[in-house]
Amino acid sequence: MPTSTVEVPDALPPKLQPCNWPELEAEDALKIWKYYEPFLLQHGYHIMGSESYNTLGSEITLIPPPAADPFHPNITETFIRHDRPKGLCSTRTFSTWQPGVEICFGIDGFQQQIIFKAVMYQSTEFKVLRLLTSPSLRADKCNHIIPVINFLETRDFVIVIMPRWGQCWFLPPSIKLTQGLEWLHEQGVAHADIHPFNIVISHANSHGISLENDFRQTFNLEYAFIDFGSAHQKEYLEGTEPIDVFAADIYNLGKTLETELTAALEEYDKEPLPRQKYEQYRNLLSAMTDPRPES
Repeated sequence: MPTSTVEVPDALPPKLQPCNWPELEAEDALKIWKYYEPFLLQHGYHIMGSESYNTLGSEITLIPPPAADPFHPNITETFIRHDRPKGLCSTRTFSTWQPGVEICFGIDGFQQQIIFKAVMYQSTEFKVLRLLTSPSLRADKCNHIIPVINFLETRDFVIVIMPRWGQCWFLPPSIKLTQGLEWLHEQGVAHADIHPFNIVISHANSHGISLENDFRQTFNLEYAFIDFGSAHQKEYLEGTEPIDVFAADIYNLGKTLETELTAALEEYDKEPLPRQKYEQYRNLLSAMTDPRPES
């Protein structure tokens, strides 16, 4: 909830209101976030392309160490690990490129890269994020949902603020994701849109690693699911859905991990990485992607 000292702006102009988003031109998407720029600035957040985004911390400063626990970072740590120890300013996307109507990039007052997402009040996504990021569930080590830094309520929607993790996870995949999906289902939630771009890692975008420079050995690399815009809650399913969304989650994660594992093995083929190490893992993925698991 906004504090009493922060004034919530009036609703968006009619052309920019959510009901008109399907007809918005791409260049109009940023206007939504420009409208809310003063409101976000009062909370200490800076949208991509703004003057403060481009200048905050422009002096040379070293990047702090990555968070020991990426799901619970403190102010002396970065949300994610970066390859090169340059200033945080150098890690930003200096552009007015707008990823979509509902999404905008930015930084917080500590120069950490964040994502703003507009989520409707009555949406399942808002209910799911509130549930999964509640203090009790966030404390569970099996919770592999992207952390939520803040929920800012406006007259149009809720602005969900999350850390911006890396999306290029060209790595031997982690069993943490299967554990995370099992935990998610135990909470009665199906993601319903699992694919590589909805999985992120606590590392800046990278094009692979080598045995000589395996950053996974130097810090706690974590994986997280993002984008719950298609999510379902078990308690609200009526049994008339054309597919089992929970079974579909398992299949889609299996196919995603299978693709990533194959790509990783091809990358490592020139390195002395024993393939037999993955036999048990491959068996797991085969079971996850069996189209008729009960037969």
